[in-house]
Formats: sequence, C-alpha cells, structure tokens
Amino acid sequence: MKTMIPDISNIFKRSTRQGRVVLPDASESIVVDVRTPQEFEAGHYKGSLNIPLHIIESHIKDFRDSGKKLVLVCRSGARSGRATEILRAQGIEAYNGGPWDTFEFHASAE
Repeated sequence: MKTMIPDISNIFKRSTRQGRVVLPDASESIVVDVRTPQEFEAGHYKGSLNIPLHIIESHIKDFRDSGKKLVLVCRSGARSGRATEILRAQGIEAYNGGPWDTFEFHASAE
C-alpha cells in the first residue's frame, strides 16, 4: 500500500507580502536590524540600526525616549519576531518587518 505524503512545499515559500510593513509615515519609524554585526556588515537595509537580538532589552529606554515606531528586521523574520514580542511587552510600538532584504515601507492607501 502506498503512503500519501501531504504536499507541504507551500509552507516554505515566501509570500510576496512577507517582510513588508504598512505604516502611514516611514519618517516616524526606525528600522532596527537584530542580526549579528557580521551579518549586518555583509548587507543591510539602508539607514537601519544594528542592535543584535541578545542586547535588544538593554536599549528599551532609548527606544522609549525616541518616540518613534520601531520596525525590526533580520535574515528570515524569526529574530525580528522575537524582538518585536520583547519590545511590545515593554509597551513599545514595534512591528516585525521580516527579512531585511525584502523589507520596504509602503504608504497606507487609506
């Protein structure tokens, strides 16, 4: 008897919307790359800050004081997702921008 293996290939395909955050004004936001300095040096979103995930909590006061929305990026979206959770738990407006190399701001159509 032949065993049926479900097709899970779609789970691993990137969505065309992944890594995109809709914000009304990009000038009100800071893009923070949470990868390692070595990864950041190899390529990063123009104008982003490099604050690795393992030290993100030490910058909470700085983030609060900035008064800006934070958009977190990394290689795949996993570390930026974790950083987003950490910052939101501290009351900071943060968004997971996903992979740095597919991230871009899109103005709201509303």
